[in-house]
Amino acid sequence: MPAFLVVDDQPAITRGLTRALARAYPTADVRVAHSTKQALEILDIPFRPDLITTDITRAREEVNGYGFLNLLRADPRTASVPVIAATAQVQNEAKLHEHGFDAVFIKPFAFPEFLETVEQLLHRRAIPR
Repeated sequence: MPAFLVVDDQPAITRGLTRALARAYPTADVRVAHSTKQALEILDIPFRPDLITTDITRAREEVNGYGFLNLLRADPRTASVPVIAATAQVQNEAKLHEHGFDAVFIKPFAFPEFLETVEQLLHRRAIPR
C-alpha cells in the first residue's frame, strides 16, 4: 500500500491531487498538509510517505518548496523519498531538477500525466499499487 504526502497551500489543489491519487491507488494512505510546518508535523508522527508532492511558493510561509526539499533531503528518514514539485510559476524546469526535485509539473497540469510520473517514481522504488 503506497503512502503519499500532498503539500500545497491551495485547498483546491490538494483536493484534486488527493482525489487523483485515491482513484489511482485505492488502498493508498494519502495525507495533506497546507504548510511546511504541518507537513513536518505529519512526518514526525511517524508517517513515511513513498512520494511527496509540494508546491514551490507558499504564501505567508518562511519555508518555501525549496526549503522544504532541503529539509527532506537532510533527514535520513526522507532523503530518498521522491519529491514532485508542482508550481504555478513558470520557471526553468532544469533549475527545479537541479535543486533535487524528481519531477516538475507546472499548474494547471493534466492528472493522467501526473499519475504516470507517480507510477514511474514508485516503480523505481518497487512500491506496489
